[in-house]
Amino acid sequence: MLRIRNLAKRFGGVQAVDDVSLSLDAGGMRAIIGPNGCGKTTLFNLISGHVRPDSGAIEFDGRPIAGLELFQIARAGIVRKFQVPSVFPGLSVRDNLRTAGEGGEDLLARFGLADVAAQDAGALAHGQKQWLELAMTIAAKPKLVLLDEPAAGMTEAERGWGGEAT
Repeated sequence: MLRIRNLAKRFGGVQAVDDVSLSLDAGGMRAIIGPNGCGKTTLFNLISGHVRPDSGAIEFDGRPIAGLELFQIARAGIVRKFQVPSVFPGLSVRDNLRTAGEGGEDLLARFGLADVAAQDAGALAHGQKQWLELAMTIAAKPKLVLLDEPAAGMTEAERGWGGEAT
């Protein structure tokens, strides 16, 4: 489903991603691990189109995607969850889910957000925003989900499952 060959990205004198190659089959789950500053987020930025590679190739479902616009990559089925929650603070929790896709009411319950559905997303606690963005990611019905430290900044209690079903 995802094939990366010899991907590289430099920011000035820093080689953030250097000759990375990997492949991921549909239905698989992989983790990119390493210390802070080793290029994990930059790799996700390259795959999702937030940053253009200096060299190398990225293919998704057999089609090249390196250099495509963000919306084109998202429409192809790649959805990303950022380290810092990216929600629409002036919209309600329910409306945030509606902007992402279908299944809002079901997802509100599954992610423990039904009680705050009418609240503006900007008023949520950090952990609730993280759960909301995860729900938005699922609402988009992606083929590939990139989770960049999805529990970053969450307390132990916030990391516990708050929904009704998995």
